[in-house]
Amino acid sequence: MKEKNGLKKGLFLTAALSSLPLAYYAYGAHLFNKYAKVDKSYVNLDMSELIGDERIYTAYKNDLKDNIDWFKSSHVQKIQVRSFDELILDGIKVVNHDKAPYMIMLHGYNSDRYILLKQAKAFDAMGFNLLMVDERAFGKSMGEYTTFGFKESLDLLVWIKALIKEDPEIKIGLYGVSMGATAIMKALGYQLPSNISFAIEDSGYASLSDLIKYRFKNDLLIPSINAKMKKTLGFDIAEIDVLEALNKNEIPILFIHAQNDEVVPLETLGKLYEANKGPKAFKVFSEGSHAYSCFEDGYFEVIKNFIDNYVK
Repeated sequence: MKEKNGLKKGLFLTAALSSLPLAYYAYGAHLFNKYAKVDKSYVNLDMSELIGDERIYTAYKNDLKDNIDWFKSSHVQKIQVRSFDELILDGIKVVNHDKAPYMIMLHGYNSDRYILLKQAKAFDAMGFNLLMVDERAFGKSMGEYTTFGFKESLDLLVWIKALIKEDPEIKIGLYGVSMGATAIMKALGYQLPSNISFAIEDSGYASLSDLIKYRFKNDLLIPSINAKMKKTLGFDIAEIDVLEALNKNEIPILFIHAQNDEVVPLETLGKLYEANKGPKAFKVFSEGSHAYSCFEDGYFEVIKNFIDNYVK
């Protein structure tokens, strides 16, 4: 009888242990689908939920009417491009100036181009025309999955090419927030045309691996998430890393971060700044939260001074 009971326990333990890898990879697939597969219901989120910080939300509400009025009074043109993998990507150009440089603007995760209206209005006041894009799978752009900055960096090349096709002599600045910032930094590792004058990244992350470690407080989930990512999107999680790209970069770049960023820790700024090869500057805002430093005093003054100092 003891031998029979021992056999049963052994078989149970074997079955339990054999199921662990399946459960591990199933959970990784669940997390991948939860965060990478874009749920369009994000457009119905209450902005107070999205922003989180009550002080910043109040500032957002106070600015919103002026920003919308500015947008409605602007000369807006629709523009679409086709990505390297045959997605139709949607954007708008705000053209309030003749023969002016362009600012290409990339939004962050779970949002679209209109989240950047405050920055757009400020850049317009600085004399820029604007290209505000919906990144793949968000807004009006096609796609089912976000790629957290990797394929978005390749999409950025298409947007740049579209502007240069219209005007080969055009000067272009790049501005991105959070995931959009990471896409821009990734693109700086490519051979960009001389039309690109500068880049501004706000709250970007150095790698998706770092983001996962910080979000879930360990790195044990990375292999399981990576397995699903490679199967679904066709590339390795290690591709979403900007440090090597920054090490090649010679375009002037401004790094912006909030000291109390709850999504991308401040230490990331040091890694990014140290890795960058070319001209660079940084600013840390003691108030604010992830991706919303634009509501802090002096934000646009810092940007204007950077452009004046680094861009001829």
